Amino acid sequence: MAQDRSVRRHYSARVEPIEIDGEQVQPLSTPQQFYETLMQGIAAARHRICMAALYLGTEQLERRMIQALLSAMQHRPDLRVDILLDHSRGLRGGATGGSLGALLPLLHAFGDAPRLRILLYQMPQLRGRWTWLPSPLNETVAVTHVKAFAFDDAVVVTGANLSRDYFTARQDRYVRVRGCARLADAYCALVDALAPWCFRATAAGAALALPLSADAAAEAAHFREKLAGAFRRGDTLIVPTLQHAALGVRGDEHATLALLSSAAAAAACAPHDQRNPLAPPTAAAATVDLATAYLNPPAALLSQLAALGAGARALSAAPVSHGFAGAAGVKGAIPALYAGLQARVGAAGVPLWEYAREGWTFHAKGVWGWPGGSGGGGGGAPCCTLVGSSNYNVRSAERDLESQLALFTANAGLQARLREEWGALLKYAAPAPAPDRPPHGSADGGERGAAHASGAMRLLLRRATPLLPYITRYL
Repeated sequence: MAQDRSVRRHYSARVEPIEIDGEQVQPLSTPQQFYETLMQGIAAARHRICMAALYLGTEQLERRMIQALLSAMQHRPDLRVDILLDHSRGLRGGATGGSLGALLPLLHAFGDAPRLRILLYQMPQLRGRWTWLPSPLNETVAVTHVKAFAFDDAVVVTGANLSRDYFTARQDRYVRVRGCARLADAYCALVDALAPWCFRATAAGAALALPLSADAAAEAAHFREKLAGAFRRGDTLIVPTLQHAALGVRGDEHATLALLSSAAAAAACAPHDQRNPLAPPTAAAATVDLATAYLNPPAALLSQLAALGAGARALSAAPVSHGFAGAAGVKGAIPALYAGLQARVGAAGVPLWEYAREGWTFHAKGVWGWPGGSGGGGGGAPCCTLVGSSNYNVRSAERDLESQLALFTANAGLQARLREEWGALLKYAAPAPAPDRPPHGSADGGERGAAHASGAMRLLLRRATPLLPYITRYL
C-alpha cells in the first residue's frame, strides 16, 4: 500500500479527501441499472437534485426522466433542481428542439421559479475567435463534459451521457456513493461556481438569458475562489477532481499522472497473465489498467504508461464497437483514426485489449490500480480507481470541462466489486491484433483500422495523414 499512500499524499496537497465507509460505494454494472438508479434518485430526493451532463436526449426514456423531475417538483415544494448542460451541445436543435425541447415541460411549469435552474455553460474558448463556428462544429473546440448527479446526499459519477444509447446498449462506468453530503456539496458547488457565466433557459419560450459577464479573467478568479473550499475518517477515501485547462485548473490531470507515476516507480512491475486477465500480478509491484473508447493519451500520460510497460494494460473499443462505427460522412472515419492512435500505446510496450460486443458500443473509461503481492486487502483486487468523464486523451486534458472521483479503499467488499466491474468489461474483450503497419508516431491508422471505413473514408484517411498531428489535438 506504499504506492497508495504516496498518491493519497499527492492528492491531499491539492484537495481534502473525503473519508467514508467502503460499503457506501457501489459500482453499477449495466446501462439499465444506471438509468434506474437515476430514476430512483429523483423519486427519493427531498431537498436537492443537481445534474451535470453534456446533453439530454429526446426519446422516450429521457422524456420519462423529465416527467419524473416535474412530478418531484410538483409534489415537493422544498425541492431544488439544477441541471447543467454544455451550451453548444445543449443548443443543437434550437431553443425548442434537442435538449431544451426535452426540458420544455419543466421550463413551462417552473422556468421562472428560483428553485429550478437550467444552465448552459459555454466554454471560454468559444467566446473569442471561435464564436462564429456553427453547430456542431463548435463542439470540436471544447465542451462541458462532466457527468455527475447529486440527489440529496447521494452521488452518481459516470462517463455516460443522458440519452437512450447510454441507458440501453452502450457500456460505460458508473459509481454510486450513498450518504456523503460533502461529495454532493462539492458537485453542487461546481454548478454554483459556473452559474454566473451560464446561459439560463427561461419559461418564456425557452429563451436564453445572457450571462452576467464575459470577462475570462474575472471568471477564472471567481471559479477558483468558489471551489476553494468545496473540492477538500472510514476505510475509503474519495477525492473529486476537476479539469478546466482554459481557466488554469488541472487537478484531474495531476491526479491521473500521480496514480500512474506512483505505480511506475514501483520496482519490477510484473506483466499481466494474458491468458487470465483477471489474475493478480505475480510480483510485489502495483500495476494499472486504463480504459477509454478514445485512446489518444497526451505525451505525459503516454510517458507514464510507457514507464509501466507490461505492468499496465489499456482497454479500448474495437472498431466495430466504437461509438462512431457505421456513422455517415466524415464521422465514419473516426474509428479508423483511433485504431491508429491507440497503436502508439502498443508501440510503447503496453498490452492493448479491445472490447467487441455485438449490438453494443463501448464508452467505459477509468483507471484501476492493483497492488502487488498480497497487498490491497482483497487478494488481488483493485485498491484504487478513477471514474468519471475524462477520456484520458488530449481533448480531455486541454479542451473540455471534466471531473472524476479518485477512490482509495481498504474495504474488501468494495475491492471485490471493483474487480467484478473490471471483469465484466473484460468478458467481451480480447488482446488487440497487431496492426499491419505500426504508426511510429505518424498515426496513419494502419490497414486494420482503415478496413473498417468505407472506400471513400480510406481515401480521406490517406489524404488527411499530413493533418493528423493537428487533428489529434481535438481527439
